[in-house]
Amino acid sequence: MSYVVFFQQLNEEHQVQLDKNMHFVEMTATYLDDYINSNKRALQNLALTDAIKQENASKITQIFQNYSLAQPETSLHWVANSQGIVISKFPNNELDSNLAEREYFQEAMKGNPYVGGPYICSQTRNEIIIITVPYYRDDKVAGIVGMTIPLSEVQTKLTTLQTDQSVDVGLISLEGKALSHPDLEEFRKKFVFKDSPIYQRVVVSKEESGYFEQDSVETVQEMHTFKVLTEAPWVVIVTQPLVAFNSRANQTGGRNLAVLFLLLLFLSWVIHYLLLLRDMSHAEKTKQTEKLALVGELAAGIAHEIRNPLTSIKGFIQLASQKKGKDIPPLYIETILEELDRIDQIVGEMVVLAKPAPEIKRKVHLDKILQETVNLMIPQALIHEIELTLEIEPGLPYVIGVSNQLKQVFINLIKNAIEAMEHGGTVMIKASRRSGNIVITIADTGRGMSQETLRKVGTPFFSTKDMGTGLGLVITFRLIQNHKGKVCIRSEVGVGTKFKIIFPAGDESEQ
Repeated sequence: MSYVVFFQQLNEEHQVQLDKNMHFVEMTATYLDDYINSNKRALQNLALTDAIKQENASKITQIFQNYSLAQPETSLHWVANSQGIVISKFPNNELDSNLAEREYFQEAMKGNPYVGGPYICSQTRNEIIIITVPYYRDDKVAGIVGMTIPLSEVQTKLTTLQTDQSVDVGLISLEGKALSHPDLEEFRKKFVFKDSPIYQRVVVSKEESGYFEQDSVETVQEMHTFKVLTEAPWVVIVTQPLVAFNSRANQTGGRNLAVLFLLLLFLSWVIHYLLLLRDMSHAEKTKQTEKLALVGELAAGIAHEIRNPLTSIKGFIQLASQKKGKDIPPLYIETILEELDRIDQIVGEMVVLAKPAPEIKRKVHLDKILQETVNLMIPQALIHEIELTLEIEPGLPYVIGVSNQLKQVFINLIKNAIEAMEHGGTVMIKASRRSGNIVITIADTGRGMSQETLRKVGTPFFSTKDMGTGLGLVITFRLIQNHKGKVCIRSEVGVGTKFKIIFPAGDESEQ
């Protein structure tokens, strides 16, 4: 039984490591897809300019010069017409030979963006990747706009993302070319794409992501997780040597032989102990896995929420740069400032969520806090033709907490209730005692929520408001939890929503 428990723990650790590696490879692939997609969109924006459509070489060179200042990672930009003749190139303005036979030219001329590599730069002899998109004239493809990015930039980004030094992160193309690896030269010498399991999984079986184990040339067992990019014909591969797992199995095996003899005398006690140890270990690993998933969700949410206003800011700055000294429309400046305010709001709420202010808890009377909050929210309610009603049971006991934080809880919930009623209504606030607790209910007669929406309430970055950050209720729930409170939510579409908050009451004998 000792061996059974040991190998069960080993399998659980193996699964935790696999989940961690799968999460990392997904995060890395998403990051690279976003990076490539942002460069594609930048080229597509350039392809819409009149200078490129009219094939004005001097103006194109000026546009490329301005753009390269904002994109220092790129090494070269160019425009070629439908015959493959280079019209303009920056910063090296030496025109190339005809590009008509190049793969990246032919693919873009079909109307498809192209991403490929690695190629060898004819001037620097360094490895590069190439991105091209078509530009149109009279709804027909008239030529291509292209850029080159040093492969070293992509390799640097992969190195920056890698926080676990026990794994190797590689990037290969679907043609079998290695783009990145910690020991790239050695890897290129030994790696035979068509003989590898990744070829069978990705090229033959058309799998987009997955996992497999194999023995390397040195007979070291390895765990491989992979993910195919959506924006480029490349595959991210994370390799994890399993030496630690195998070594632990061998060491513990000898120890368990002695334990088997002791089981004859202490069988009942050892079984109970090992089962308890297994449960504790399983609970800890589950907790760590949930933390990893939450970190990934928060990271993806932050990237998504901040990328949207950044994209708008970048677009309007590009438009403003094209004015070349002319008056910039006020709409550009207003939009940029609004988007910067939104980023500041998101970051501010994240700071509150991640690092709340120091708390000095004292006796707080909720009846006073509720009355102050209602008085504060009455003007906003009147604007929306909403009636606020407050019922407080006399003689409510106090709670131990921070008054400003409790007031913030009630402000957030009442504000949400007001915003849920588009055509007027009533928000009813009640406070009463029940079995040693203080119960606060905040009910509205608004549009209500479906069960699917209700399950997502309190999830970071989930919001039903057009301009919401999805962090207000997360902070609210955290403040309630810090006061040892609980929250119950009931809602029905077309009827309304009721929040019930339960706080433990203080010692009445001390009032």
